[in-house]
Amino acid sequence: TLFRSILVNNAGIFLRGNLVAPDGHERWERTMEVNVQGPFNVTMAFIEQLKHTKGCIVNVASTNSFVAPAGRALLQLMAVPFREESFGMMALIGVGNGAQVALAYAGSHPDKVARLVLDSPVPPGVNAETLAEEQVKGQQMALDAFAAQCIAVNCALGPDPKGAVDGLLAAARGGRGPGGMSVAVLANAIVTALGFPSGDRIGSTVSLANALAAARGGDTNQLNSLVTRAESMRDSDGQFVNTCSDSLNRPTPDRVRELVVAWGKLYPQFGTVAALNLVKCLNWPSGTAPQDPKNLKVGVLLMGVQNDPIAGNEGVAATAATVINAGAASKRVIWQGIGHGASIYSTCALAPLIAYVDSGKTPETDTYCPA
Repeated sequence: TLFRSILVNNAGIFLRGNLVAPDGHERWERTMEVNVQGPFNVTMAFIEQLKHTKGCIVNVASTNSFVAPAGRALLQLMAVPFREESFGMMALIGVGNGAQVALAYAGSHPDKVARLVLDSPVPPGVNAETLAEEQVKGQQMALDAFAAQCIAVNCALGPDPKGAVDGLLAAARGGRGPGGMSVAVLANAIVTALGFPSGDRIGSTVSLANALAAARGGDTNQLNSLVTRAESMRDSDGQFVNTCSDSLNRPTPDRVRELVVAWGKLYPQFGTVAALNLVKCLNWPSGTAPQDPKNLKVGVLLMGVQNDPIAGNEGVAATAATVINAGAASKRVIWQGIGHGASIYSTCALAPLIAYVDSGKTPETDTYCPA
């Protein structure tokens, strides 16, 4: 069987602001580096391997140019190069929402997929309220894990890091956030820092703690940098379109009001913001869930993170059930750390991933990687 290389140029950033602002030129250059020069550099790095295996390149464009639900748009992009009968099998690796896309493609083109890795998947087919609650549960778990690590390294937030974070969020709810910051902006910055850590576990913990401690003391420079990073990573117009288009059976305004109260008690740090975020898509047409696969022909490697503030941690179990119903077997690789994407942040998780991609055989047992 021909096993071809596939390069997916999917990296992109959206830096908000006016081009005539003092940092306009810097933001323009940064955007061009990532969005334009980036695909060229990566393509050149892999060009010989692509030529040797007669592989293909998938360039993913922004939904600001092609407005369509994330899964459908990417599936259409993927379908084009793979229609030729001469094309061999391929490996699909999806993280987060990308895992949902990969599973949908494998279900509709089972004869084209030789490897299927689903990392940190969201639970298939769940409604907007259930998905939001899974995410906020993951955020609370990630905060607890961060606080424990913070205490272990004697971080700048003192003996009660969770209490310190709670104090900052409470002040923001009362209109006294750092530098006038709203609770939604502050919560998003914290969740993004937890979900997409920079550096190793200790380094990222210390960095976030230092930013929050400085903000508590009146210096918001480090925290403002986290806010900017969160907005560029998760709050672009295209991401808003994707989120709302993929959202299923959204709750009514009355239900959101109930959730604001209920989640505020159940999930004290992030529950209220999570409930209010459901309002953003209320006037958007509800999406349609991808059909569950019926006949998968390849063993699936499922990967997940114990403390995932972006997708929660229930998606692996739910996806495993979907895989079983499609007639395939799966094995799990779970990283017990904090972040979104075990294959991205855990070197331990990479070993079974590489072995599976190389051999096509799932591990004999589930793997649990320490934080």
